[in-house]
Amino acid sequence: MRGSIVSFDGGSTASALNARQGSGGLFAALESDLSRRFHLSVGARVDQLSTTSVPDDAASLHASHGTISPKLGLSALFADNATAFANVSRGFKSTDGTISDPTLPLIQTWAYETGVRLHRGEASATLAVYRMDVNNEQAFDPLTKGSSSGGASRRRGIEVDWSVPIVPTITTHGSWSFNDAVYTSSVIGADDPTAAPTVLSGLRVYNTARYGGSADAEWSKSDRFATLRVVGTFIGSDAPFDEPGVEVGGYGLLHLSGSLRVGPRALLRMTIRNALDRRYPELIARHIVSPGQPRALGAGFDVTF
Repeated sequence: MRGSIVSFDGGSTASALNARQGSGGLFAALESDLSRRFHLSVGARVDQLSTTSVPDDAASLHASHGTISPKLGLSALFADNATAFANVSRGFKSTDGTISDPTLPLIQTWAYETGVRLHRGEASATLAVYRMDVNNEQAFDPLTKGSSSGGASRRRGIEVDWSVPIVPTITTHGSWSFNDAVYTSSVIGADDPTAAPTVLSGLRVYNTARYGGSADAEWSKSDRFATLRVVGTFIGSDAPFDEPGVEVGGYGLLHLSGSLRVGPRALLRMTIRNALDRRYPELIARHIVSPGQPRALGAGFDVTF
C-alpha cells in the first residue's frame, strides 16, 4: 500500500506523510480425527510486515517486523450431547500509529481457552474459561483519538452463552463474559518521553468492563407472522481512561423490538432502544463524561419484490 496520509498527533497537530506498507504471510493447518470422539487441529502462520514513512519535513523512517502465530486445538465428544474443547493460540495486530512511527512493535497475544458445549434438540449452551497475555499493551485515548504503547496486561475470565426454547413459541438467548483484566507491567509508555511514566501494574485495564452481556426472550407466532423480543444488556464497572485506580459502576438497559407481517411480501418492524430511558455514561475519560443514548424509537417497512 502506498499513499499520502495526514497524521494527527494527539488530535491537535497535523503532518503530511508519504507512506508505503507491505505485508505477506504463509499459513498451514492440519485437521484430523484421532478417533470417533477426538478431533485435533494444528496450525501456524508466518507474517512479515514492512512500513516506510516519509514526513514532509524529516528523514524517512523504515522498519520491518516478523512474527509466528501457532495454534493448537483439541475437542473430545465425551457424551452424545456434550463436547469438551481446549485451544492455545498466538495472534498479533499492528500498533496504532505505525504509519507515523514504523518502529512501533507489534501487539502480540497468547490466548488459552477450555470449556464444554452442551446441546439437546434445539437447546444449546457453552461454558468456557479463558486467559490472554498481551505484550506491548496499547492505551487508546477516546478524546484525542491518540494512543500510547508499552507494558503488558493479563485478561482472564469466564464466558457463557445459551439458546433454550421455553415453550414452542418462546425462546431465550444469552451471552455473558466475566473479565478480570489488569496491567502486569509497571508502566505504559507516555506520549511525552520526557514525562514521568504512569505506574499501572496491578491496576485494571482502561475501558475494559468487569462483565458484559445480554439476555433476551423472543416470542414468535407460527411462520413468524408476528414476533416480539425483549432484550436486556448489561455492562459492569470499568476503569476510565487516564484515571488510574478509579472505577465507575455498571448499568443495564432494556430494549424492545417486534415485527408484524402485513402481507405476503411486506413486513413492519419497530424498535425501542433504552425503553426505560435510563441515564448512563457512554464514555468516561479524563473526568469527561459523554452521555449515552436516551429512549429512541425506530420503525421500518420491508417489501420483497
